[in-house]
Amino acid sequence: MSLFSSGLFGDSGSGLGQRSKDAEKTTTDATATNIVSIPLAEGQTMSIAAQITGRRTTGLSVGYTISAVFKRNSGGNVTIVGQQLNEAVHYDAGAAWTGALVADTSNQTVDVRVTGEISVTINWKCRVNYTIQSA
Repeated sequence: MSLFSSGLFGDSGSGLGQRSKDAEKTTTDATATNIVSIPLAEGQTMSIAAQITGRRTTGLSVGYTISAVFKRNSGGNVTIVGQQLNEAVHYDAGAAWTGALVADTSNQTVDVRVTGEISVTINWKCRVNYTIQSA
């Protein structure tokens, strides 16, 4: 049993607390694509860490571990606090694909985005751990 499923980090239905999400996506172009979108309500702060892995059928691979803090003040948009930290970036030569954490002010979400390559199929997997807190 994990700490998350045990209720030790539960949120009592408020959206607060520690959470984890797994997601998959396939890209075939160089368009930034959301793998995960997490809403952030007014008056909340989120710390987030994402592990992203991309692999092409030829074996070319990338891996990223990135983290950041986002906030949304009352009446405001989601914004990043400081800047994203790229803790680990590993890639095969020729794999110029990217992963990023992004504040989406249209939807008021924190997004995990990947960008692949034109006419290349890349299979992505992502694990996101995040904590949301309010005042």
